[in-house]
Amino acid sequence: MSVYFIVAIAVIIGLAIATAAFCWPNRVFIRSAIAAICAWALPYVAEFAIGPFLGEGAGMGVAIILYVLSATIFLAAISASLGAAARYIWMAVRE
Repeated sequence: MSVYFIVAIAVIIGLAIATAAFCWPNRVFIRSAIAAICAWALPYVAEFAIGPFLGEGAGMGVAIILYVLSATIFLAAISASLGAAARYIWMAVRE
C-alpha cells in the first residue's frame, strides 16, 4: 500500500464521519472531547495493561499499532467536531 492510498482512505473516512456529524450534531462536541482524551491516554494504558503478556522484542511493533489506533481515533473526533461546527455555522448563516 502506498502512502497516497492510506491518505485517501483517511480523507474518505474523515469526510464520512464529518457528514454524519453534520446530519446529526447532537452532543458531538462532548463526545469528540471524550474521544480525544481517550485517544491520548490509550497507548499508555494499553501498554501498561498488556505489557506483561508481551515478549522482549514486541515493544516497538505494539507501540506503532497503538499510535496508529490513537491517530485514527483523533481523526474521527476532529472530523466529527468539524462536521458539527459546519452544521451550526450553516444554520446560523441560513437564518
